[in-house]
Amino acid sequence: MSSANEARETLLKAKQGTTSLEPDSTTPLLPNVSHGHRNERQLSLRWLSCRLFLALSVIALLISVFHNHLPFFSRPPQSTPSSDLASSVLPNATLSNGTHTFHRTVILISLDGAKPAYLTPTLAPHIASLGTSTPRSRLAAYLQPIFPTLTFPNHWALLSGLYASSHGIVANDFTKASTDQQFYYTSPAHSWNSTWWLGEPIWATAERTGVSSAVLMWPGPPQTSAGAKARYFQKYETGWGLARRLHQILEWIDMDGIDERPSLICAYVPDIDQAAHGYGPESNQALAALKSVDRFVGRLRNELVEKRALGEIVDIVIVSDHGMTTTSNEKLIFLDELLGADIYSKINHRDGWPSAGLRFKGTLAQQRTYAQQAYHRLSKAKGNHSERWSQGWDVYWREDLPERYHLASATVQDRLAPLWMVPQLGWSITTNREMATFANGVYAPVGNHGYDNRESDMRAIFVASGPSFSKMQEEVGQGQKEQWNMQGFVNIQVHNLVSRILGVPERQRAPTNGTWSFWDTHLRAGL
Repeated sequence: MSSANEARETLLKAKQGTTSLEPDSTTPLLPNVSHGHRNERQLSLRWLSCRLFLALSVIALLISVFHNHLPFFSRPPQSTPSSDLASSVLPNATLSNGTHTFHRTVILISLDGAKPAYLTPTLAPHIASLGTSTPRSRLAAYLQPIFPTLTFPNHWALLSGLYASSHGIVANDFTKASTDQQFYYTSPAHSWNSTWWLGEPIWATAERTGVSSAVLMWPGPPQTSAGAKARYFQKYETGWGLARRLHQILEWIDMDGIDERPSLICAYVPDIDQAAHGYGPESNQALAALKSVDRFVGRLRNELVEKRALGEIVDIVIVSDHGMTTTSNEKLIFLDELLGADIYSKINHRDGWPSAGLRFKGTLAQQRTYAQQAYHRLSKAKGNHSERWSQGWDVYWREDLPERYHLASATVQDRLAPLWMVPQLGWSITTNREMATFANGVYAPVGNHGYDNRESDMRAIFVASGPSFSKMQEEVGQGQKEQWNMQGFVNIQVHNLVSRILGVPERQRAPTNGTWSFWDTHLRAGL
């Protein structure tokens, strides 16, 4: 407004100064013309023309000033965006919403702990609608997480397109045996060292190919082992509500310069996971958190499509890292009693909660001996069905972990404990000492994950909509309760989806465990 006032004052000064419209007594208005009635009429017409010209000039200048200084989001588009522009698949194509130019843009949002059973029109109408309301929408039957079904391994799988055996984050907490360094997910001092994180996240691929990216609290480091950084990085902080997250996303979208504005935004939303851990995945608190997150998605879509006319420019992709199941005191496994006090006291580290990756104290020879003794006792208890805690878990040597876990790799052998107890769905490995710390002796968390990734309760979600997707014909899920229109798939495919939408050239693609052609039938020709 100050610029508009300055412009108005400048024009008023000009009107009052040398650009006078009053006739100069020393100079005739028109040569050889008398000052009769006819001349007065001509003078009047000339006077009106000048006033009209000045008024139009003032209006034009004020419009220009207001247009250039009002916020981006308060200016309605001057024209309907062209779908022809949105269909451009050149790597550096520019698109327009009528007021600004954009590169193709992807907003990737993770709703921690959201599972397919939540995505009904009753529980989550906005999220369900995002995946089903247009021919260019996708709602997968499920998104299968990698094992272990934990937050950090799966968020890095989503970004890197790699299994844990390749990307290195084998749990939320683990130990590197050769250095005795510990990775612990809630401590930046123990998790942000870039050497832990292998592979290339999609935001680093984007930056490497000239596409600006922004990261909003997505689990992971601020810098990769190759030294790559996102242009905009907001680390995880408590106290950020959904409104503030929405504001930050829109603030990035509203940047004026096409080269300043990020074309990839990766955002993390923890609300559902937090409520489900504390009260259970089917609790009123978890469903209330789901409702709030659903409204957040609805508002984001409205801000982008209705208020900013970005429906033909921005692709919205909603995922989660894992699902959630209920735990209970009826499904507890007491590790200290299974091993006995003598062997239990020799444990040095327990890795990979809720599993128990056991590392033992002493020399290498002593560690092997203790591990063998522990395995013998666990195997014996497992085979004795009269044993109190013989059910609800499996025991493996590191080398014998199921192939479907994708953990057999020299890359991560140093990060995996030699002996593993893996709980079955809903079971929890605890100790008498730990149980004494819980209020009223009730095991916590009430809801949990980390179990076998084949379990339906561990499944995650995939919902997407935008101009980059091909028109979907009605498929197998139509008419079912979940209303899905896309078969389930493994989350390592998400990296390639974003890479293709952003137009990453073939020679610059990051290596992944996914399949580039997986998206052929789901994306528009040329992507």
